[in-house]
Amino acid sequence: MPDRTPYDRATDLHDRARTAPGTVDFASVAALLRSRHSPSVDRHLLSCLAALADDRPDAVASVAGEVGARLSLSDDRGLNAPATDCLAEIADADPAPLIDLVPMLAALLDDDAEGVRRGATYVLSRIASAYPDAVRPAVPSLADATTDDGGRAVNALSALASVADWCGTLPADARDDVAELARHGRGPVRANAVAVLANVARHRPADVEQHAEVLLAAVEEGEPGPRTNAAAGIAAIAREHPAAVSAAVPALVELLEADDPRARRNACRALGRLASAGDPAAASALDAVSALADADADPDVRRLASWAVSAA
Repeated sequence: MPDRTPYDRATDLHDRARTAPGTVDFASVAALLRSRHSPSVDRHLLSCLAALADDRPDAVASVAGEVGARLSLSDDRGLNAPATDCLAEIADADPAPLIDLVPMLAALLDDDAEGVRRGATYVLSRIASAYPDAVRPAVPSLADATTDDGGRAVNALSALASVADWCGTLPADARDDVAELARHGRGPVRANAVAVLANVARHRPADVEQHAEVLLAAVEEGEPGPRTNAAAGIAAIAREHPAAVSAAVPALVELLEADDPRARRNACRALGRLASAGDPAAASALDAVSALADADADPDVRRLASWAVSAA
């Protein structure tokens, strides 16, 4: 019987990874990948690795460099899709081996294929969640990616939120782009955009003061995610610029009765800061805050409510 070709071996490994992953010899997969055969062989190997990642995340992460080497910005981009799929599986387990790929992933945010753009955005969001400083160079590309609808915008905003929390702010043009999504976005896109502004406000309130009306609109509307995140941003701005967010008091009082304890915590913090700054409407709301200090089921809500009352 003639020796099996690399393509035959790769397709067999891929098939077994999908149907019986425990029978796959990982050393054989890695050796084939390092041997640099044809794109058709590599495509099966990359799909094989993606299928194995759940059961053997450490093993798959060990060949992250080889997977990343298949990414391309040239005319021949046929492996970008299976490579980004594989990198997404690695990123879920441990994004550390992917840090060096940030420049390439940022470049792929402009790839012609939607699946590649979406995969690269997701991988960058996972890297940013653990290593936000490593993703700072990709901020302009991520800000551009927020203009896409759906999951890509959500993941781009997630990455920007992590970077903003680490660095303390974002470039002004990126903040403006995010504010537009916080104003006009829907669902998780809007919630994540408001979270980005809140993260910047926590570190540098002045950088978000000009977008205070966006946070005021979000906290007054009915979607729980944006309201909770907006209350956090309002609390941060109230620390230094209370007049810019004083109009939020009625909505913050409503949030004291929200089901989500995070919303109640943020509302207590914001009302406490506004009351301590002399806002009469916030001061009038402290009886409702005091009731939470005594009776709320969440210990952090009770703590923040007690602080708010004492701070005023």
